[in-house]
Amino acid sequence: MAVLNIEKYRQKDGNDILKVIIKSTKTFPEGAYFYADACDEELVRQYTWFLQSQKEPYVVAHCQSYTDTKKRFHQEKANNISDEHPDCINHVNDIEFDNINMNLDKVTNQQNQCARPSRGYVIAGRSFRPHIAVNSQQIYNKCVRTEVEAIQSVYQLELQYEDYRYDFLKDRRKDLDILDLERTGQISEEEAVYRHVLRYADNAWYYYRYNLAEYFTDNHLKVPAFSTDSDGYMTHPVTGQRLCPM
Repeated sequence: MAVLNIEKYRQKDGNDILKVIIKSTKTFPEGAYFYADACDEELVRQYTWFLQSQKEPYVVAHCQSYTDTKKRFHQEKANNISDEHPDCINHVNDIEFDNINMNLDKVTNQQNQCARPSRGYVIAGRSFRPHIAVNSQQIYNKCVRTEVEAIQSVYQLELQYEDYRYDFLKDRRKDLDILDLERTGQISEEEAVYRHVLRYADNAWYYYRYNLAEYFTDNHLKVPAFSTDSDGYMTHPVTGQRLCPM
């Protein structure tokens, strides 16, 4: 899949970005693209890149080699910088085709697993039991009766035990339009975060799960209301629908 076009932009933070347009496929009928830093242009042109799948749209290239038949863009980029392939590279915003420097972190496998959104509790009878995985072991807090207590508790567990955590404010999995505005220099990172939060601002589950009180206060956002059903789950105060997205 050849590169159709390389668009160059400058973000509000001054970083020069490439938006690499590649041919559409049955998997990506609306067209495909990926982001890279301007300094990556040589790597962009070196191979025939494509998006691997819709579930995990990593930017990859197939190569004629007995030892390495597939190259991932972010790993090749890291190899060019450090002369070695890191064990894991985390895409901070969970967008695997956003391969600019500020979105890539060299991490351990454990850290890479922690950098994912999670509900954060298991059901124990009619109670909720907060838990996190640390070094392949489960760490539990005491059972609580309501979901809001559970998600507040698991957030505290994450602060206590995890040195690398999923960051809700940087998540762009459902915000590709916002991400594009930021990468193409139309809005700042601060504005992108604000627009992202607004999309979830009426769902109290996010507010309590990711401890957004300070952000809401600083940005004069209204604290979302919720109700609790007979099983202890957080629900919409009007529709009665459960709020947890997972």
